[in-house]
Amino acid sequence: MISNWPLQSKNYMVNNQIAEKNSTHIEIDGFTSASFKSDAPFSLEKFQNFLENELPSEVFRAKGILWFNESKRKNIFHLSDKRFSIDDDDWGNVRKNQIVSIGRNLDHGKIKQQLHKCVSKNSGQGFS
Repeated sequence: MISNWPLQSKNYMVNNQIAEKNSTHIEIDGFTSASFKSDAPFSLEKFQNFLENELPSEVFRAKGILWFNESKRKNIFHLSDKRFSIDDDDWGNVRKNQIVSIGRNLDHGKIKQQLHKCVSKNSGQGFS
């Protein structure tokens, strides 16, 4: 039985005894996170296509703040498995896209490239 297994510690509990290891269970299991930031808005249509057709199956959780060229509202994004929700809110001072994807054996470069393709080519022509 494994208990009290912290995500960041080099120690963990097995049968109520501390055991040492060289890396976290997250690293051993191949779990990683990939982050993406952009100071330009996404195209809503391109981001929807990414979610429906390009999202790697290795991604099982994602969250972030989204800025769409077609909207003047801040969008709070949550994804779990293949279900997602987007709630809107008022913007603060700075508009940006910021997403973190969590999964197993992620291709960080590919995910960043796919999200970069979602950035609107007509940035600034929608709502500001």
